[in-house]
Amino acid sequence: MIRLGLVGYGYWGPNYARIIDETPGTALTWCADVSEAARAAARSRHPTASITADYRDLLAAADCDAVIIAAPTKHHFEIASAALEACKHMLVEKPLTDSLRTAAELAARAQLTPVICMVGHVFLYHPAVCYIASELQAERTGPVRFIVSSRMGYSPIRQDVDALWDLAPHDVSMIQTFMRERPVQAFAVAHSYYPGEHADVVFGSLRFPGGALASLRLSWAHPFKERRVDVVAQNATFSFDDVATTKLTRYDGIENERAGTATTPMLASAEPLRLQFEHFVRCIQEQLTPLTGFREGEAVVATLEALSASMRSGFPSNVAA
Repeated sequence: MIRLGLVGYGYWGPNYARIIDETPGTALTWCADVSEAARAAARSRHPTASITADYRDLLAAADCDAVIIAAPTKHHFEIASAALEACKHMLVEKPLTDSLRTAAELAARAQLTPVICMVGHVFLYHPAVCYIASELQAERTGPVRFIVSSRMGYSPIRQDVDALWDLAPHDVSMIQTFMRERPVQAFAVAHSYYPGEHADVVFGSLRFPGGALASLRLSWAHPFKERRVDVVAQNATFSFDDVATTKLTRYDGIENERAGTATTPMLASAEPLRLQFEHFVRCIQEQLTPLTGFREGEAVVATLEALSASMRSGFPSNVAA
């Protein structure tokens, strides 16, 4: 039995709590949140768990083997650092931290410990994304030429981060997985149309070492919900639409025919969050290296930071290697 503590029972925390309750061999033994209302909700739904306002209580508890950090991003570094000191396995919600400096520090420290340190880049566990990533490694597919992503819709207007740091971690993690490397340069423009200091619409572009390009469209205020990534390789194109009934379409033969043959790959019907959590548990049980470890989380933060720098300056920004 793996006993888990959950830090953060706000927007996303209850989803993790549900998955823990539904997974054999795991139990939610602790939950921490600074909000009295959140603690009351957790206490009502999980009566056997210990509920606290201070995450340090669960890190010190003998009946807590691993933690899931679903607190606001600005607190990730502090909590993850404390979890490392307490030798607790951890899954940190995306993004890993809010700066490259702190993400790099956590990644370096994680390499020196047997503790499992994982980042919740949940789309990398989506069956459609796993299929695309696998197929792109096949020689017949050819190199990626460009990627177009769109993550827009009427979403909550957050006061702690902008639309880039809220939405782009999903797309950046997928893009960098498909490319199997970081971009070298980033450019982004943004604007805030709603009251508040944070941008609610962001358009960005990335350039990779071999010349491949990627674009991102991000918004909390688009009237139509879009969750789409199109990957155009030399000999095949993959269209992943998470809103559509048919999640994935593959096109072959486009290069010569300018039309191509469309097929719908068979995918497993599984909830990505559940697959991600099961991977975390398996890594703990078998001492495996996570698919989305802290180094992968650091790489995503490096790209986000470069996009942010470009938003501020109005010029392209180099991505840290």
